[in-house]
Amino acid sequence: VSEVPTSGSHGYSPEHPELRASFFIAGPGIRPGHDLGLIDMRSEAPTFARYLGIPFPTAELPPLPLLAK
Repeated sequence: VSEVPTSGSHGYSPEHPELRASFFIAGPGIRPGHDLGLIDMRSEAPTFARYLGIPFPTAELPPLPLLAK
């Protein structure tokens, strides 16, 4: 056993398709049956913010197009 740095990581390299995560969302106002294809996980937070009506001006990517019109 040895001490390790306190920094961490999140997820795995996208170069390994077998390690990709799944993203499912459902609820009022969410477009049903829509396949988003491969998404960038950095789009998740701005998507949740838009759904909740919370401004997120510093988001690196736009929200996913999943809200029903």
